[in-house]
Amino acid sequence: MVRDSQLNVLWMSGRSYQPMQTISHHKHQFYQAQYVVSGQIELTLGHEHYKLVPGNWVLITPDTPHEYTFLKQAQIIDWKFNIDPSLTPIIAPIFQYPVLKIGDSAITMNITYILQLIQKSEWATLLDAKTLALIDSLTKTVLLQLVQLVSTQNIFTSTLIAHNTLPAEVKPVITYIEQHLSDSLTLEELATHFPYSKAYLNQLFRRTLHITPNQFIQQERLRYGKQLLEHTDQTIEAIANTVGLNNNYFSKLLLKYEQQTPREYRRTVRLSHRQNVILSDDFDVTTQPQS
Repeated sequence: MVRDSQLNVLWMSGRSYQPMQTISHHKHQFYQAQYVVSGQIELTLGHEHYKLVPGNWVLITPDTPHEYTFLKQAQIIDWKFNIDPSLTPIIAPIFQYPVLKIGDSAITMNITYILQLIQKSEWATLLDAKTLALIDSLTKTVLLQLVQLVSTQNIFTSTLIAHNTLPAEVKPVITYIEQHLSDSLTLEELATHFPYSKAYLNQLFRRTLHITPNQFIQQERLRYGKQLLEHTDQTIEAIANTVGLNNNYFSKLLLKYEQQTPREYRRTVRLSHRQNVILSDDFDVTTQPQS
């Protein structure tokens, strides 16, 4: 069977997890990548602790211990794969960012397409060789796209710094923004809630996130709006109001960054719930942690 020569996907899943379900401390001999579709998760990765939300991408290197607690019902797309040593130096830049927030439309489109490919069949043994090779290549493409985002620091569409690694002075501002997206958030209002001037807030966000506060607010409104489109049946107008935008401007933002109207986006990104799919005979399913 012909597979990609640099990356070989061993196993994939699109599993759902219940609130307060846990996966205990464990590690693997291969690489693991995860994309959070919905829910809220506490992840311990090595000695670091993260709170994962929809849109987060997690990259786990071999022999790195990790464990999970699912705070809300969650769905995760999970890859396990081997990488040829020739590819390792190329993707090395993303290893320093084990948790990323992905908002880039090209990346999410590839992730969605990968899951659609495995949904064509109940068992991976029924997937043809071309499809398996395509899944390998698309997974490698996603990794390379992440490398490009990291190298260009294009953080308006992908916030590359995990929340718990941010400087202490910017954390409460970000938390306030995330909790008040439906409000009329302005730079002036932020300056009244925190002991920072408008100029310093601009400087703080540019230094830590490489974007302005207004860009971050817009990014978070769009991210949350996309999440509501995918996982609720609220009307487009109700979603726009929830994220602090009017209906027309929300539609314009989605067209600009996703090249789709809200209805088109909702139709194309809803992912079906899937269970485990083994893509390689070399993968030993008994090595999987039990939740």
